[in-house]
Amino acid sequence: MDLAAFIQSLPGFSEKAVRSRILLVAYGLQQEGTIEFSADELKRAFQRARLPSIASLASFLPELCRGNTAPLLTTPEGRYVLSLDGRSEIEIYMDAVAGIRPAKEALLALAARITDAAERRFLNEAFRCLQAGAPRGAIVMTWALTVDHLQNHVLIHHTSAFNNSLKARSDQNKHVIIAIKDDFEKITKEVVFIEVLRSANIITNDVRKILDTQLGFRNTSAHPSTVDVPESKVVGAIEDLVINVILKYKNG
Repeated sequence: MDLAAFIQSLPGFSEKAVRSRILLVAYGLQQEGTIEFSADELKRAFQRARLPSIASLASFLPELCRGNTAPLLTTPEGRYVLSLDGRSEIEIYMDAVAGIRPAKEALLALAARITDAAERRFLNEAFRCLQAGAPRGAIVMTWALTVDHLQNHVLIHHTSAFNNSLKARSDQNKHVIIAIKDDFEKITKEVVFIEVLRSANIITNDVRKILDTQLGFRNTSAHPSTVDVPESKVVGAIEDLVINVILKYKNG
């Protein structure tokens, strides 16, 4: 998302305090890939986002660099960068604006329903990616957990049915026989794994659609691209996979 679009997505921006407006524009620049900035560059960013200029902006910035929890830091070159405290301040605000915080809390409650300790710990690590501002990492980890869970489900409950469906295929996967966990690596693509789960009636067609959709989202998230990966979409994807797959297909 470019800076102007980001600012326009925030309600009541022009009524916010000078401090908040500066930090939000600095955060928007960071989302564009500009980590450090000078006072002049920040002024031009306000102009580019079609925002009213802030009087004495250059003298205001040093004030935001004072104190142990200063929202801005200065670099040795005399430029400015959003500090961890500053980023956290903005992300708390963003969570509240986007309604993401309650959804994140709901995800933590979902994780508590997972009985397998290793799976629960892995999912909580995915949540920490989300909290640290790495939504792509969160969806990649959750997808990996989902596939691992389904592989275990096949080994525990449906090995024969899965192998029979593999044997019925017309591609090279027909020669794969699943006996242990490592055998799943012989299946050429994850989409094939999903197709075999469905053809063996291990999952329903509705769950297949969910897996197909989230596999596509994982692929988008796992590779560099210009596509935005908003936290709200990641939260929804994680919720979909946990509720409709991990909690539905039990391994106990």
